[in-house]
Amino acid sequence: MFELLLAGILFGGITTGARFLAGLGLSLYEISLFTLGLATLMLAPFAIGQKVDWKKMKYLALYGLSGALLQLAGFAGIILLVPVAVVSFFMYSQPIWTVFLSALFLKEKIDGRKLMAVVSAIAGVLILANMISVGHYNIWGTIAPLIGGFLLAVWIVGGRKIAIEKEPASFITFAYCGFTTLWLLLIYPLFKLVVPQSMFSTLSFNHSMITWLNLLWIVLVSRVLSNWLFYRGLKKVEASRTGIIVLVEPISVAIISAIAFAQPITINLIIGGGLILLANYLVIFKKTSEAYAVV
Repeated sequence: MFELLLAGILFGGITTGARFLAGLGLSLYEISLFTLGLATLMLAPFAIGQKVDWKKMKYLALYGLSGALLQLAGFAGIILLVPVAVVSFFMYSQPIWTVFLSALFLKEKIDGRKLMAVVSAIAGVLILANMISVGHYNIWGTIAPLIGGFLLAVWIVGGRKIAIEKEPASFITFAYCGFTTLWLLLIYPLFKLVVPQSMFSTLSFNHSMITWLNLLWIVLVSRVLSNWLFYRGLKKVEASRTGIIVLVEPISVAIISAIAFAQPITINLIIGGGLILLANYLVIFKKTSEAYAVV
């Protein structure tokens, strides 16, 4: 459980790191491609040579495709000028999907405590995102992050299915980042055609040394270490509970933003964060024999 909690906290560096990198002049596409590509290169020495079942490459390739689509789904809402709060809420609706997908594909039980945790987590994200004050927004721009929330659940459930097959966490992280990078490269011509704006789809390697150095440390923390911890934890914990535990990410984003970008700590953060922590309590402090799945 500790590994997943720490992974969720470090995942907060993806959003805040992306904001920082955008300030250095990188497009949204470059941020996704470069962070995942560099993570693949960093993990290669630890993954190459490990004993793996190469017959599973097709499954891992499809898993990487879901990751690439997940990246683009997050973009879509922003491109269509939907408020970030709305995009975040729909992306973090993943526990709803995760609970039912894990029951369908992994035969995980749905109990009252788990459903209470989902309700508490979603309520917490709703308050964190301050959805009530957002107002009207592009309906198509909300569909994309809603699909993103579903794909986030697919990422968790698919990762659990891979993790319980005894593949090393370092190799799973390497394969996920690698295949997602390849799919992003293949999708790029279509993405550039549909979204020609430079702030979203520019692709250039002509960036300053300072930018690349900042990319390296952000990738190390928010992509390599976080994903490695995530897949290690996913080997031992049910996907449905994992989906709730990693929702500490929006709390992490809010706290890092307050420190790095001087954003205020609001009552929404305190109440919403409290509800998310309550959800974590409900799934973590369950009897060990129930909280951990048999592997």
